[in-house]
Amino acid sequence: MSTRSKEVDSLFSEWDKDDSPGCMLAVIKDGEMLYERGYGLANLEHRIPITSKSVFRIGSMSKQFTAMCIAILAEKKLLSLDDGICKYIPELPEYAESITIRHMVHHTSGIRSYTDLLFLSMLALDIKYADHITKEEVLEMIVRQRNPKFEPGERYDYSNSNYYLLGLIVERVSGKTLREFADENIFGPLGMEYTHYHDDCKMVVKNRAYGYTLREDGKFEILMSNNEVVGDGAVFTTVDDLLLWDRNFYESKLPGGEALIKTIETVGVLNSGEPHTYAFGLVNSEYRGLPMISHGGAWAGFHAFMARFPEQRLSVITLANVGTVPAQSLALSVASLFLEKHIEDRDMDQPDRNLSKATKFSKKKLDELAGMYRTPYGSLIEVSREESGLSVMVVGWRESRTIYTPVSKTEFRPTGGALTGSLVVQITEENQTQFVFHQPTGQQSKWVPIPGRIPSDEMDDFTGHYHSKELDSKFQLKKTENATLVCVGPCSWSDEFELHKLATDELLFLTVQIRFRRNKKKQVIGFDMFLPLDTHAMRFRKMKST
Repeated sequence: MSTRSKEVDSLFSEWDKDDSPGCMLAVIKDGEMLYERGYGLANLEHRIPITSKSVFRIGSMSKQFTAMCIAILAEKKLLSLDDGICKYIPELPEYAESITIRHMVHHTSGIRSYTDLLFLSMLALDIKYADHITKEEVLEMIVRQRNPKFEPGERYDYSNSNYYLLGLIVERVSGKTLREFADENIFGPLGMEYTHYHDDCKMVVKNRAYGYTLREDGKFEILMSNNEVVGDGAVFTTVDDLLLWDRNFYESKLPGGEALIKTIETVGVLNSGEPHTYAFGLVNSEYRGLPMISHGGAWAGFHAFMARFPEQRLSVITLANVGTVPAQSLALSVASLFLEKHIEDRDMDQPDRNLSKATKFSKKKLDELAGMYRTPYGSLIEVSREESGLSVMVVGWRESRTIYTPVSKTEFRPTGGALTGSLVVQITEENQTQFVFHQPTGQQSKWVPIPGRIPSDEMDDFTGHYHSKELDSKFQLKKTENATLVCVGPCSWSDEFELHKLATDELLFLTVQIRFRRNKKKQVIGFDMFLPLDTHAMRFRKMKST
């Protein structure tokens, strides 16, 4: 075995077992498979190993195929990217009249993501997140919204609704299902025989890999989704088929040729004239100074990531079937090994699982860094002391827990877990400690500390039942025996979401912000609910006690 192969395989050693789900890796150079290997099992019950023929669900990595369908229709003059979407989906509310297809392609429409709305309403609907949700229910949920999150073109905000609606436009313009159209215009012509939009949850899929989750007791359980909504996700594929897709970016086999490829690699532009990084289901960025075009995806235990380095004609694909596999960071670490002649500072790879020279922090200092933080995208981050380092977890995503080890007086790097970036401690002008999260792609974001704990006397003010017409949902805020405030719904499953304090009369749970409304007597009469980047709130009314 070559030294490079050993280095690559060592990155996947945690999942290279005969009793665990794992990951399929593929490295493509000049349109040919340079290195491929499966680690772990595609099916635990029958002990079937992962191979290049294993069929994985790729989640949001599917968006590039939906965008290609739209680009093909535009190439055929069957639609224009600047058409208003109400031309094809007239049942949308009035605010959608100024939204174009181009806005949705580049995630600048302002339409709330139906997956966020589904998460909020699932408590009242008595369903679990991966249960069978129909396309009709998704459209109804979008139509019920009274306002967009922001005016079209004002900002970039990733929304699964955009690509669900794009898939619906493909169907209404072509007269075919999205699956049929993609089969006839993309997958069939490129020879991608195992690839399809999975719009029938009862369909038998040859060589299917099953998705899994790791329970708290260390055992695996199947994570199954009956969701048949397509457009924003739902593509099933293999690394062998993705090799053919990758090759098309250089050989341009589909009708439209190089012009079509240029179209889907073109990034969006905001109303201000400022470009952003999202093209047609593809993200244009850099990794350690090298141009990179990529996209990831995650759903029902599956994690996927595909990165293409066009100047070097090298691509790396990771398809995983358990949520503990950090597909993106593994792919980028593999890319670093194969691109070492083109990049510098190899020791700065993320994550570095073999750090030997760690800077020591006192327990007191680590305790001072512990607490609740909020990202610019609304996520809550819980930081706690872990021996000589930090344990970092995205609240609501248990599998994201990552151990961070100090490498200098201000910097921490991941040594195990799903998060990929380094953390740099920063002191603000107000003498407040925050983190700057540096992703391997060069993107940065600030994690700002929040109070977190809600005083007991304030909890009593907030408890009660609340109702929203937009979501057709009811929420209850209640105090627990452990003196925490939680959000619950009238459903059969037991999940309760703990609320954290952001400011006076402002609380957070997961990525959701709640701002309470009071009457002249200072009594709470309801709250406004904001998803990340919302400028228009969803209004909840406090119901009278019975």
